[in-house]
Amino acid sequence: MAKVDWRAIPWGAREVFVYILLLVAALIALIFLTSLLGFLLVPLSPMLAILLAALAQGAVMVALIFLPRGVRGKEAWRNLGLGAISRIPWLKGLGGGLGLLAASWLYGLVVSHFVEEVPTQAIIEQFMEFQTLSGMLVFGFLVVILAPVTEELVFRGFIFGGVRNNLGFWGAALFSSLAFTVIHLSFHWVPFIQILILGVGLAWLYEASRNLLAPMLAHAVYNLAIAILLVVSG
Repeated sequence: MAKVDWRAIPWGAREVFVYILLLVAALIALIFLTSLLGFLLVPLSPMLAILLAALAQGAVMVALIFLPRGVRGKEAWRNLGLGAISRIPWLKGLGGGLGLLAASWLYGLVVSHFVEEVPTQAIIEQFMEFQTLSGMLVFGFLVVILAPVTEELVFRGFIFGGVRNNLGFWGAALFSSLAFTVIHLSFHWVPFIQILILGVGLAWLYEASRNLLAPMLAHAVYNLAIAILLVVSG
């Protein structure tokens, strides 16, 4: 199957805008429902609560991209960047992930000269709830498999692809990366810019390869490296 062709993508800025509105509404409803269930039922352990919330959020994010008419049918997967799924871009994915990790480290090194204390990202705070072996396996599944697959489908496959023709590469990369950054709930400028850089880098990998597996793999490598560093650092 052929790689994605930006000009052939049948959805555009309007569908992306509607998707974002629906996603915000769905996530707010999900938060309300989770709080209600936690109040009415026996409270769940923090690890199980995080796992169920992540699975529900991922399912909602992916399900909503298939609502527009243009994302249905046999061409949907190609238009989402998965038409060349038999050709796994190992070099771009692995190299891209390591390159993004290096860029993140360099950014942190520069920022450390200007900021004494950086707020902890949500993913690091969640890691504190996964200190057992089973917990670390669950955490690994969430950050190395679930997050790269769902987030790349949404932010690079659907959002970046949908506005690529309207905004060009840089406009689409910045727009999709802003949405990607906001959903990570890191609003202090230091982690905000760090995640924004990650998003732009993943968009560039998608642009260069025309294969969504490249940013998926790079995203997984990046998250795996961060998870290993968290384990090693205790």
